[in-house]
Amino acid sequence: GKFVGSPAADGMLQVTRSLGDRAHHDADIVTATPETASIKLGPDDAFVAIASDGIWETLPEAHVIAAIHDALAADHPDKLQRAAQRVIADSQDAVRKHSLKNDDC
Repeated sequence: GKFVGSPAADGMLQVTRSLGDRAHHDADIVTATPETASIKLGPDDAFVAIASDGIWETLPEAHVIAAIHDALAADHPDKLQRAAQRVIADSQDAVRKHSLKNDDC
């Protein structure tokens, strides 16, 4: 995960909450226009991991990838749900262990 912010927001704004924060929109500090990218997937790409900043700020990409990869290798009908639950639980554990204040995970 990466930190995205604007000095004009004075550290008062989480990007995921910016859509409803009228004061920051009126001052043109943030916009409701999302940043998007188009990436061509190749034959070696097994999946795409999409998560909130609450996950990316608490877990390294390699950890998320390993959790999903392990779940895909398992012979269980709910393997994707189990991968998501593991990533969420690991993120919550990281918050507890590091005393991070994060309510997004």
